Amino acid sequence: MATTTRTREAKASHDWIDASGTVVDAIEQATGTRYTSKESGNSVDLQVASLPAQSQLWLACFGMRTLATNEASAARNGQGAGPAEQLAAITDRHALLSRGEVFVDRSREGGGFRVNADALSRALADVQVKTKKIAKDARDAKAAEIFAKIATDDQGVATLAGKPLKFWLDAPGVRDAYNVHMGKDVASLDDLGAL
Repeated sequence: MATTTRTREAKASHDWIDASGTVVDAIEQATGTRYTSKESGNSVDLQVASLPAQSQLWLACFGMRTLATNEASAARNGQGAGPAEQLAAITDRHALLSRGEVFVDRSREGGGFRVNADALSRALADVQVKTKKIAKDARDAKAAEIFAKIATDDQGVATLAGKPLKFWLDAPGVRDAYNVHMGKDVASLDDLGAL
């Protein structure tokens, strides 16, 4: 049975806000959040400091549980990680938070989905071979060149040419090549023709 991916339209927008209710760019500047309904345009501001200490702790525990789940899911679904690697991803993220330097917001990578940079580099090179932009024997060198260009922005998001990796994953032909490099089964045109 084929897997169908559904895309849902966002029903709300979310912003970080400071104590005065002003929208700020980064969680490090935030004291709360604003939830805005896209349908009505109405919003509600929620400030952490308005809650009693016990409620703040509950909220932190809920966030920690959610973040752990997101990390494990991203490792499992985006990188094909097994249980040990999923737990390592959770531990690594917690270690990053414990330093208190920067909160890595992976939402720009597509709802927590993380792209495997090596597999993406190889997929992009494969598409360049397929479209005759490079020769087949140049594929590995091109993949290494692309991989070397991947950087991490100041929010901890991996980028290529200034765009999040998911941007490149969605380019024509790339996702199928990426899935092959991730070891996933991909239906061929022959498979489709046999239906």
